[in-house]
Amino acid sequence: KVLQKGNAAGCPEEAAVCSVEGNTKKNLGKFLSPPKKVGENIQLLYSDGDVCSSTRTIQTVVTLVCRQGDLESAPVLKHMENDGCGYEFEWHTAAACVLSKTEG
Repeated sequence: KVLQKGNAAGCPEEAAVCSVEGNTKKNLGKFLSPPKKVGENIQLLYSDGDVCSSTRTIQTVVTLVCRQGDLESAPVLKHMENDGCGYEFEWHTAAACVLSKTEG
């Protein structure tokens, strides 16, 4: 269950990603698939959000990029499809960094 505090209060309960504009809340996707390693990054895919066209629902990709020591940054919107059905965010955070690496 996603915690709904502050401006996120009132977002759809099943939304893992929620857009808040004034009093309008939009479900940008649910957590339905596990994280995936893409190169050195971690990619999170959230799908089955609000209906955005006659045949599609909103899907959001969040790419976590390692930034040592950074636990305070926020995700940055990198791209939004013209029809509002797809969003891409990049989040530079220490949470994406390898904690230790063993070779041998």
